[in-house]
Amino acid sequence: MEEAKKPKTDHDRLSSLSDDLLCHILTFLSIKEAYRTSVLSSRWISLCSKILDLQFELPLSSKANMSREIQHAYAVLLRRNENIRKLAFHSQLGCKPHVAQLWVLRAKQLKVKELDLDLILQKPTILPISLLMSTSLVILKLRGNIKTLFHSSIVVNFPSLKILHLELLFLYTSTNDGEYDLNYFLCGCPCLEEFLLQDCLIRPINISHHLLKRLCLNLFNPSYITDFGPLQLNVPSLEILDITDCTLRKYEFINLFNVHRATIRLSKPSDFDGLYKLLNGISNVKSLILTSDTIKFIL
Repeated sequence: MEEAKKPKTDHDRLSSLSDDLLCHILTFLSIKEAYRTSVLSSRWISLCSKILDLQFELPLSSKANMSREIQHAYAVLLRRNENIRKLAFHSQLGCKPHVAQLWVLRAKQLKVKELDLDLILQKPTILPISLLMSTSLVILKLRGNIKTLFHSSIVVNFPSLKILHLELLFLYTSTNDGEYDLNYFLCGCPCLEEFLLQDCLIRPINISHHLLKRLCLNLFNPSYITDFGPLQLNVPSLEILDITDCTLRKYEFINLFNVHRATIRLSKPSDFDGLYKLLNGISNVKSLILTSDTIKFIL
């Protein structure tokens, strides 16, 4: 009896998938793994040049390996002539300032919508001023030894920005006195909905924005500093507030009547009156989380 003929199967099922779907699949691979697929055929070479989300991880290894990774990142970005949705660079060992500056310039040229820089730069570095005038950015996340200018002499224009995260930066103004002009900076972000700030700010912090919905502040202080300016909030559309404050700071909250969820972590409230002003400013909140240290200062 003749063996039943086995049905033919198509082992190359990937070829029948659309370019959009294949590009989406490639986003789950590392950049190196994704580009290795280019040896399969000319179609895959084209697909690699259309990946919308690019994330580069600089290795925790020797300088030689890091240099090769940086050159690989350059090569990938220089071959791109289409817009990129997300561009991320993460480095724990640090990189030279000019490397970060070149990445930012290329990101702006490619009209990146989400830029995520998590870098421990070898020295405090000012990113290209042109970054502050990006019409394409929707999400901007900066972390590391990056200098950010908060001064009215610097033009800020982020018409599409909705999410802004600034963590562990080298924040400063071009003058020695006065407050960090966060308001001026935020005025250049008219559509901003989420703002996260984690840093040590000694001078007054004034945040006023009519559309901001989510605000997370993580304020810490060096042990040798005891005098901090007040925290002033005027955010009528705010819905979620998360504050971690390790400073002896006073609070002035107005127009926070729409906050429905708040988390407060205080380790050093300036005085009971300051704590009362903080809680009174969010008296309409529906969900309130207080850490044990915060409750200790109330009782």
